[in-house]
Amino acid sequence: MSDPSTDRFYSLHEVARIVGVEPSQLRRWDRSGLLRAGRVDGRTLRYTFRDLITARAAAALIRSGVRSAQVRRTVIALRAWRPDLELPLSQLRVFSEGDRLLVVSDGAVMEPLTGQLVLDLPLKDVAERARVSQSNVLTVPARRRRLPPPHPRDPHAFFEAGLEAEARGAATEAHSCYEEALELDPEHPGVLLNLGNIVYERGDLERALALYRRGVEVAGDLPEAHYNLGNVLDDLDQPDAAIGCYETALALDARFKAAHFNAALVWEKMARPERARPHWRHYLDLDAHSESAAVARGFLQGSAD
Repeated sequence: MSDPSTDRFYSLHEVARIVGVEPSQLRRWDRSGLLRAGRVDGRTLRYTFRDLITARAAAALIRSGVRSAQVRRTVIALRAWRPDLELPLSQLRVFSEGDRLLVVSDGAVMEPLTGQLVLDLPLKDVAERARVSQSNVLTVPARRRRLPPPHPRDPHAFFEAGLEAEARGAATEAHSCYEEALELDPEHPGVLLNLGNIVYERGDLERALALYRRGVEVAGDLPEAHYNLGNVLDDLDQPDAAIGCYETALALDARFKAAHFNAALVWEKMARPERARPHWRHYLDLDAHSESAAVARGFLQGSAD
């Protein structure tokens, strides 16, 4: 008899909530091959129970200090080593020690990137030193380190260095990394959107507009791309264009609560509360308890009076 947990599917937002990551992070993992979610009607992502376990394992490793690029390289190496394992993070015991990832296989510890057995770390030491999490990952306390300088001709390395810098709160360093990546690859969607976010937060709306528009051109299937473009168009007092972007984002992801909220705000500013109300209601269906939910209720009550 099969395990019933493997017979159901999970939505993008269910997995994001369970794992504790943003939906955009799951989409990046799918594009990079770390996850292999299926699609409904060629568009909507759906995840199996093994996908869920893989996502939890990846998130646990990254939180312990392992770089996301290293997790991805490890998964690729494990698939090459064990082609029978489609989702090795859900099927093998993986753990981190400092800055390296190791795997327990057949009673031994190995380093998947090299295929070498780790003779100086017996399995009994792993059991004694590691903390077992619910995500199939063993973690030995690790220290987050700054990435080494990226290869001078590798835009994705600069992109990942930018992500790491943002995670440390080093916005200026992240900005520099994204600019380097963009010069090497002007159509890198992650660079366009992340650099756009940084310049947008700094108040450079025209540069953000150009980056977001290019992001929509090269990654039109990402709801975040249309949402970001809508935000800057709203700030530039182009409400009709902003609404169009929010509606496109919602056509791609009907549960994108921030898009519902911002679309409702724009309709309210345009004195069209009847168009805002459906978005407020959708937002409250998705988020009933935050401060923003109180704002949504206030607008709904005001329009009903």
